[in-house]
Amino acid sequence: MLGRFARRAYKVMNRDEYRENMRIAQLARNVDRLEMPDLLAADGGLMKREEKVLLHAVPEIPIKKDEIIDDPLFNTLYTYKPDLIYLQFNPMHYITRQRYISYQLAMKNNEEYNRKAAYSFDNPIPLSWDECCVNLITLDSITQNKSYEELDYTKGFGTYSYPTLQAYDIHKQLTNPFINAITEHIAGREWSKYHYINNILYLALMGKSKVILGDMPEQLLRLQLGNTIPLATVREIYHFVVEKLNEHYKENPGVLMTMEEMTMSYFPHIFQMPRDLYITAMLKETFPAGALTAAFLGNPHYIPIQRYWVGPPMGINYTQATYVPPKIPNETEEMLIEKQALFDMLLDTKVWGAKYVTNPFLYLTESIEDIPKKDLTYFKNYFKQITSQYNEVRNQKLKFPDKMLAEEKSN
Repeated sequence: MLGRFARRAYKVMNRDEYRENMRIAQLARNVDRLEMPDLLAADGGLMKREEKVLLHAVPEIPIKKDEIIDDPLFNTLYTYKPDLIYLQFNPMHYITRQRYISYQLAMKNNEEYNRKAAYSFDNPIPLSWDECCVNLITLDSITQNKSYEELDYTKGFGTYSYPTLQAYDIHKQLTNPFINAITEHIAGREWSKYHYINNILYLALMGKSKVILGDMPEQLLRLQLGNTIPLATVREIYHFVVEKLNEHYKENPGVLMTMEEMTMSYFPHIFQMPRDLYITAMLKETFPAGALTAAFLGNPHYIPIQRYWVGPPMGINYTQATYVPPKIPNETEEMLIEKQALFDMLLDTKVWGAKYVTNPFLYLTESIEDIPKKDLTYFKNYFKQITSQYNEVRNQKLKFPDKMLAEEKSN
């Protein structure tokens, strides 16, 4: 009881506050900016920190400005000159590749590697904020398949934005390969739904900025949800969302809406809150590393992070934000698989099928080597079976716009 109390010593927003926050976020059309208060001297006391955080709220719609000075990123760079650019972007594509580089260096008895990272390919928890900071020399090592000592730094991405270190002809030749490397090895061809954050990823990395990939790893979110919410509750949420989506299409047949959008409209206090807590904790870990950190986040996280921006000992910390509770007692492996399949459909993602995931059943066991081959085949087939079953239930209940048009024509 004492440990559980300690983990929830921080205060969180309730369901109604989260729903109101989602309604406000959906109306946003521009990027809002706020200088976060000092954690140690929020009331203007004597113990002020020199480090600052500029929080930017990015809407989902694309942002276009006629003048470059009106562009939010350029304006922030020109006015504040931040040391770090913190983006709400999935870090796991890059982290997994970085860990593999560490493993290769370890096998070569090279001392320039992260010892912890060499043993944690499947760990969905970043070891520190530094592991989420994109290192262009590591990107060179990945694309050229060379160790650090074999690289020619004057012909790599690390010196791309330094004209005194890299010849112009080489700089010009590297432009397209640099873009492709970011697409393949950092973004992993998995784009943020916030278009402007996708733009910033390329502009910042190719323009001398240090970039932190600060979104919550989806696998970590799934582990926390799976070990917190009973299967019966997840089933109820699924059927509720399908019913609400059906009502939406009856009333607004021409307005498209996804399962994820409907889920987040009614249950942000379940599916968004862990992400808000994680981003807040990661920001707290990151910002002391530079004089000024510019954070660009999705608009729905803007208000919650301000609410959770509380100094120690009452504020959220990284250990609390990444804590995975024990599995719910008496839940079988089939029940755990069914929950993850339902999460996939509710959030419109296929997390456990991502290329960088070597253990698609991390919620069952830490190492896939612990699962016998017969059981592994059974688990894979069961996941497909349960997904197909719930998809059929959804398709029977849900009338999409094309189905409605077909029925109208037949009548």
